[in-house]
Amino acid sequence: MEWNEDFSVGIAEVDLQHQRLFELVEDIKTNMKKGTKESVILKEVFTEIIRYTKEHFEYEEKLMKTLHYPGIDLQKKQHHDLVLDIKKILVEIKSGRKYNPIQLYNFLNQWLSDHIVNEDQKMREYIEKRGLKDTK
Repeated sequence: MEWNEDFSVGIAEVDLQHQRLFELVEDIKTNMKKGTKESVILKEVFTEIIRYTKEHFEYEEKLMKTLHYPGIDLQKKQHHDLVLDIKKILVEIKSGRKYNPIQLYNFLNQWLSDHIVNEDQKMREYIEKRGLKDTK
């Protein structure tokens, strides 16, 4: 799945970061099509997804704190849970457990899409209602 305007939260930097996350997840599929070894995809691409996801979550949570966003605790928990899940998967991959990259792609894509639509969009509504910042 690719990022589109339906995923926009109206905050340019957050939208750019979400776009980058979609690109990173899409790299799993792109590398599969190119014939890249599954082990390379799972170790290298997945490691970059983890790194960037953590960076994005830190940015987003800092923004929520600044805005006094009331949904920050739920967001932090969901962010934390995802990072734990993907770190656990990476440890398992590095220790030799076999994972299907397409299953990981589907999991990450679904999580990202659902989270943006069901949680991050609430932040947009909060900002718009309070006139805290112009959205797009």
